[in-house]
Amino acid sequence: MKTLKLVMIAFLVSTVAMVGFANLDHPDTQPVSKLIVNVTFEEAMQIPGLNVAMHQQLNNDFMGVNASTYTFDVTHMNYVFRITGTYAQWVWFFKINIAYEIYPKTSKT
Repeated sequence: MKTLKLVMIAFLVSTVAMVGFANLDHPDTQPVSKLIVNVTFEEAMQIPGLNVAMHQQLNNDFMGVNASTYTFDVTHMNYVFRITGTYAQWVWFFKINIAYEIYPKTSKT
């Protein structure tokens, strides 16, 4: 009788363990939740590094569409910035020239 109780307890523990392992998701497959931050164009220009990310992720193909305001999503530092600006602001933005890379200092020999 003691052996039967021991076998039943072992069976119960192993069943619970299997159910627990079956419900685990692989950590690489879990989506990374990103916080969405709504900002205006002026605020976006004040956030360090965001203007470079905007240049890398956006293009000016939207210029043919007539609208008073445009909204774009840009991912920067695990945040999604939803940037809203006027047509004139976005035209100005795509005309400015920003260096994307920091070049190493040349050494004097």
